[in-house]
Amino acid sequence: MNTNWLNDLNIFYDDSNNESLRGVLKTDVSGHLIGTYQGPKVSGYTTLYGRLETKNGALRPTYLLPALTQRTQKDVDTTPIQGSDDFVAVWASNDPGAFRIFARKYSVSERQGIGAPYPEIQISGSNGDYVCPRVIYNPASCQLFACWIGVTERQLQGIWLDKDTLEPTSYPVMITTAVYPTLFSPGADLDASTYENIVLMNHGDGVIVGVQETLSKINFLRVGRPSAGTSPVKPMTSYSQTGMGKFHATFDTLHNNIMLVYIGTRSYLYGDRVRIFGKANQYEAEQYQSAQDNQAASPVQLNNNVYAASQPYISAMPARGGVIDFLVTWSTGYTGIFLNRFDDSFFPLTAETSINPGDGGNTFPKVVASSNQIAVLLQATRYKGNALGAQGVLAYVSRYD
Repeated sequence: MNTNWLNDLNIFYDDSNNESLRGVLKTDVSGHLIGTYQGPKVSGYTTLYGRLETKNGALRPTYLLPALTQRTQKDVDTTPIQGSDDFVAVWASNDPGAFRIFARKYSVSERQGIGAPYPEIQISGSNGDYVCPRVIYNPASCQLFACWIGVTERQLQGIWLDKDTLEPTSYPVMITTAVYPTLFSPGADLDASTYENIVLMNHGDGVIVGVQETLSKINFLRVGRPSAGTSPVKPMTSYSQTGMGKFHATFDTLHNNIMLVYIGTRSYLYGDRVRIFGKANQYEAEQYQSAQDNQAASPVQLNNNVYAASQPYISAMPARGGVIDFLVTWSTGYTGIFLNRFDDSFFPLTAETSINPGDGGNTFPKVVASSNQIAVLLQATRYKGNALGAQGVLAYVSRYD
C-alpha cells in the first residue's frame, strides 16, 4: 500500500529524558508506522513505549506498552499481524521479582491511535530469569512464534501462540543450548548489545531462528509445530567468519536465501547469502554457490564509506513485478546513519545515503518500507545540528519509484 509518512528528517519523539530506540514496524493493511523505544521512569527503572505515525503522516501521542510497570521492562520486540492493523509485542519484565517474558496485543487506527483491550500475559516459565525475547507472526500457520533465553536452564526456548488470545498452541520447546554464554544473564539485552543477536525469519509454516554460538559462528535452526514423538527443531546450517560483530538477517522468499548482514574485518559491513533448500519434511542449507565456478561466493563489503560500522539492520521491500530488493542501514556514530538498497546478490541499486551526520549519538537504526516510501528510525542526540532535549528518536523518510 502507498503511504504519506512525513518526508525527509523529522523528530519522531524527544523530551528531557533519554529514550533508546528499540524497533519499527509497518501495519499490514493501512501502512501505519509504529516506533518502539525504552525510556526512564522514577527510581531508576525503565519501561517501554510506542508511538504511531499514521499512514497520512500524523504523529499520535506516546503509548505506554505494558499495563504493569512496577519495576523494569526491557528488550521489546514487535511483529505485525497480517491482514489487520494489529501488532503484538513481547518484552522482559522483572515486576514478578525476576525477569519473565510477557506478550500483549495492540490494535491501531488512524483516529484512535494505539490501543490494547487486555493487559499483557506471561508466556515464559518461572524458573529463574528469562530474557532476550523475540516474536514473529507466521502467515502460513496463522500463529505467533516467540522465543527467549532461559538463564537458569541455559537454553534458547520457544513456543507457538494463538494470534488473537496469545494463549499457547504448543508445548514449550528447547531450541538450542549452543548459545553465546553472555546471554545467560539477567542483564542480557539484545537491543543494547554490541555483538549478540537473535533473529526470526518465516520459512513456510515454520520459523528460522538465527543465534550466535560464538562471536564468529551463527547457527540457523528451523522450528516447526511440535508433534508427538518428533522434535520440531531441525538444525539447518552454521555460518562462520572470523571476527564477526553484530548480525541481522531476513529471508528472500523468491530465491530461498537467508540474506545475512554483519560487522566484519576492520569494522566494515558485509553481506552474504545462505541458500536454503526445502522439500516436504526435509530442510537443508548451504552457503550460496556461485553459478560461474561452483565455489562458495565471498561475502560482499556493503559500505562504500570507510568509517567504522556497527548495528546493521536489513529489511525486505515489498515485491514489485516478482522482484524483492533489500534495505540495509547501519550506524557510524558521528558520521551519521547510512542507508542503501541492494538486489538479491547484494549489488547496490542506489548511492549510499548519509542521515543526520555530525551527531555522535546516531545509533541503532531500523528500516521498513511501504509501496512508495522508505522509513529509517534512529536514536540521536542532535537534529540537523541542533541539540535535542536529551536522547531522542528521529525518522528519516524518502520516496522511491
